Amino acid sequence: MAAPCALRWAVGDENGVVRVLAAGPGLEGTNVVKKYGEMDRSRGVEKILAMPVEEQDDCRIVVGRKNGTVDVLEGQTGAVVATFECNKGRNTISQHARVRGMAFLQEHQKILMCSRGGGMAVHTTKDSWDRDSGSELKGPVDCAQVDRTHTCLAYGGEGRELSVVDLERQGDRAWRARQPEPNKMGVRPRAWLSAVDFVGRGPDLVLVGTADHEVRLYDTRAQNGHVMALPFGESRVTNIASQLDGSLVWLANAMGTLQKLDMRKHLLEATLRGPCASIRSLCHHPERMLLASAGLDRFCWIHDTVSRKTLYKSYLKNQLTAVCFLPEQDAKLVEEGDRAPTKALHGRSNPSTDPSARPPAKKKRGKGL
Repeated sequence: MAAPCALRWAVGDENGVVRVLAAGPGLEGTNVVKKYGEMDRSRGVEKILAMPVEEQDDCRIVVGRKNGTVDVLEGQTGAVVATFECNKGRNTISQHARVRGMAFLQEHQKILMCSRGGGMAVHTTKDSWDRDSGSELKGPVDCAQVDRTHTCLAYGGEGRELSVVDLERQGDRAWRARQPEPNKMGVRPRAWLSAVDFVGRGPDLVLVGTADHEVRLYDTRAQNGHVMALPFGESRVTNIASQLDGSLVWLANAMGTLQKLDMRKHLLEATLRGPCASIRSLCHHPERMLLASAGLDRFCWIHDTVSRKTLYKSYLKNQLTAVCFLPEQDAKLVEEGDRAPTKALHGRSNPSTDPSARPPAKKKRGKGL
């Protein structure tokens, strides 16, 4: 009989701290089992991903930071294995140094990263960790995503329409979206992409979200104009997460709305309850029907995308900016660490869940006759 496995995920916050959480058989609720890094707002976490290691059962955690550095951490100890400079050799101001896109190219064993200023670099994950190649993107870059075949990179930003570059040709631009048509008043809307993701397994369909709370679908095989446009909420679209088959896409915005988009019908459907502030990061589990979200409400949520139920939630004190799933591990091997931030949600000491811990209600005085 196989040993029970614990679900694990990593969360980064605006102060630069990375926490590893676990939940599952043998563990009471959600536990913070690891905590890496010191509090430093200048090194706040912007992006985070898991990098599998062939020689080990665990993985390494790649962290892209606010100051333009990328750290590779050991999954078990948090030791820094390597550090890269995304803007090495470029004079960039602080607000353009942020890491806006990051991906692990598993077939080539390389890490790709790009900054808001447009600097893109590729580093090998071999022993030397050398810089393999680099190129310049037309910034500012507010969102960037690599397709699942690791051949194309889609990006856009404030004043920049969607562009797709070919990674096999050193970042040469392969496709660019056309500006939207003017409205009835003759005013052309300003381009401002805030989220992007590829739909399905190939690089052909690209879904983008704008700061004008609109979602657009582009087909790079058909034309330069969008093939679908839908309004979404009343604030900027912050994140897009597509399922592997491309049939469903989850959208998040700056007001805490988390909703499902059916790509077959091009209709917005069910929402997930829980988040109440700007959602800064979404991550779909590679094998299970689970969705992780983290945002400025300081909660990390794990939802079942089929039943739409909240499986786990964790209050982590700081505003959260990034989340990713880690490989599952034997529950007996998960070392329990600092439970203080999350124990209150599953124990008997939380006033919101324990009626006995709440202060006594004040008696209302009746009105006189």
